[in-house]
Amino acid sequence: MTQQTSPPASGNSGEPAARCVVCKNAINPGALKCTTCGSYQNIWRRLLADLNIQALLALIPIATLAFVFLRDQIITPTADLRLAALDCAN
Repeated sequence: MTQQTSPPASGNSGEPAARCVVCKNAINPGALKCTTCGSYQNIWRRLLADLNIQALLALIPIATLAFVFLRDQIITPTADLRLAALDCAN
């Protein structure tokens, strides 16, 4: 009976093992996802995997109010004031 062993993470090619960016366990070089913790190795994939549509929808009214507030603080409104001289004759 032969005993089966898993190949080392570095492989037979002498290529050094890569490390997961989250859990730091050895993973295959070029792996997109860690098999231990399940996190993506690319920053953009990690951000998009955690994307929450409900949170983004909740931020729309807050961002709208913030935009209006900041616009009013930056842009100074001009007054349309007109003066007219009246003659008061008794």
